Amino acid sequence: LIEGARFDLMESKARAPSPLPATDARAKDAGKKGEVHTAEDLAKYKSIFASYDIDGNGTLDLFEVKQILSSLGYHRSDAALRDILFEIGASNQVLSYDTFLLFMQYIKDNLLAGNDA
Repeated sequence: LIEGARFDLMESKARAPSPLPATDARAKDAGKKGEVHTAEDLAKYKSIFASYDIDGNGTLDLFEVKQILSSLGYHRSDAALRDILFEIGASNQVLSYDTFLLFMQYIKDNLLAGNDA
């Protein structure tokens, strides 16, 4: 679904920003590099979130998040992915849409920018 998203996500860093909601102190710190999503990003992310919410419960679990990373060509162990989720404030290993936005900012700032975390 998001095979072409790598270029789109990188390109979107140069566009006019809109504020990124932070859900708690850790999440705000985790997003310090970028802290912004464009309106186009938000529309794309909403579609991605809905597509990967396999069970339709309004959240993404560890398996669903791994599917997103895999579609971008990144493969992480469960432990490494749990560390990323903890860093963005999803210590329960489940992403709501708000924490998914933080996750996507992390992906843009770290993986897609070449800072392979």
